[in-house]
Amino acid sequence: MYTHQVVPEQSTRFKYELAKYYLNRGRYSIGFKYLLDVLSKSLAINKEAFFIRCIRLFEQFNEFADVQAHSNYETLVSKGKKYKLFYY
Repeated sequence: MYTHQVVPEQSTRFKYELAKYYLNRGRYSIGFKYLLDVLSKSLAINKEAFFIRCIRLFEQFNEFADVQAHSNYETLVSKGKKYKLFYY
């Protein structure tokens, strides 16, 4: 039980930190890849805090995202709104 809860959360936290690192270093394609993965995983494990952090980070680097990243971001955010998983 403990492992099933902690491992996905730790993995998600690690990938979020990687996304932040790469985005701050100007490696946008890698950073957005990790960020969108964390956004998707936070929906899967129902972690509102990660979801909101990802939204903030994406909006901070929004101007550097390509069309595909924007599209994936909008899809994931609308999925969170559609299922009312998070209240932001």
